[in-house]
Amino acid sequence: MRVIVLTSDVSMFLMKGFILQWMKYKFPIATNSVLVAGFTPPDFPIPLPYFEFVSLGDFKDYPINKWSDGLIKLLTSITDPLVLLMLEDFWLMREVNARAIRIAHSLMLDDNNIARFCLSSDRLYEKSSFDVKSIGDIDIIESPNGIEYRFSTQASLWRRSSLLELLLPGETPWEAEILGNTRLNQTDWRVLGTRQWPMRYMIMVNKGQFDRTGQWMYPPRTLSTQDWDDLKSNGCLPEGV
Repeated sequence: MRVIVLTSDVSMFLMKGFILQWMKYKFPIATNSVLVAGFTPPDFPIPLPYFEFVSLGDFKDYPINKWSDGLIKLLTSITDPLVLLMLEDFWLMREVNARAIRIAHSLMLDDNNIARFCLSSDRLYEKSSFDVKSIGDIDIIESPNGIEYRFSTQASLWRRSSLLELLLPGETPWEAEILGNTRLNQTDWRVLGTRQWPMRYMIMVNKGQFDRTGQWMYPPRTLSTQDWDDLKSNGCLPEGV
């Protein structure tokens, strides 16, 4: 399984905080280093061998309406059957439940019809999600066909081949979610999740602005005081935050 973090030239500064929180709460499950996919290499060091940077090309060649083109290029360049896809502003808040992710990984390897396994609370708070079964202390839920955001850019384990089929060139991330969801709902592919939040993180950007309150998310959340202090002392926060 390959862990992929998507970033860009305008949001690369967020990788500092992502890396700090990842190194604090990371889990030993990826078979390779975390792949940071962007454009211009970062002007700060990334910790090897835990992270690896790959450039998708010149940033100017990938405007926002070609967001999907960059992801398609990346996914076609690797061979991993499953990828854990994240964005650079998903900053971990606590230890990742590695066992839950291993269970998700195993279920997807056993059932080729599972396209996506949500690792956040995205499917948990979708009212139509229903219980499938429990494996130990992990409750597996399923998001039924026909509803919104079964396709999502929230942290998820994706079947690479399915994701590639759902993506089309020339789409923004928001179009990829909305139109990709329509395409997903036209298949019989399954979308699963858990009731246990395998990955609990704060989304740091709200409407284009760095937001440390977390009040706009559901449920509202923010990092611990110690996390904020560590981020500030390590130069990971924007000026004035």
